Amino acid sequence: MDSGLPDYYRGVRPRYGGARAKFGTAVANPGGGRYLVVVEGKGMVYGGNIWLDYTSTQANSWIEVIADDQLLSDLSFIRMNQYGINNPRSSILTLNKFDGENDVYSVGISYGITFEKNLYVLFYEDYGRTPTIHYRLYYALI
Repeated sequence: MDSGLPDYYRGVRPRYGGARAKFGTAVANPGGGRYLVVVEGKGMVYGGNIWLDYTSTQANSWIEVIADDQLLSDLSFIRMNQYGINNPRSSILTLNKFDGENDVYSVGISYGITFEKNLYVLFYEDYGRTPTIHYRLYYALI
């Protein structure tokens, strides 16, 4: 219901579209990059996860998050583990699980990331192998 007041009195809220999800499973390119998620448009991230389970070692492999053609994160699993990057909202990516013995790795994607034209999530494999990567990203477009 309209209040009759101008917008500068009651504030203007951004209007985002409904929640969307991109999820799936991909096989890494040995020794190279693999796009997991490509989003074109303007929007905001609600959160997400990427995980590898029971695969060969991938400790030095890494995930890149790029928003508006700007690299936001590119730390390897082992670096996130070494430096304790596991607190949500302290970084674009946070380490959820690092198990080098069983080769289980998981990261969370922070919520609240905004983008004006694009968002990309990539996996870079560092061992010349083909691990399977599972991913989920929740977001909205304006």
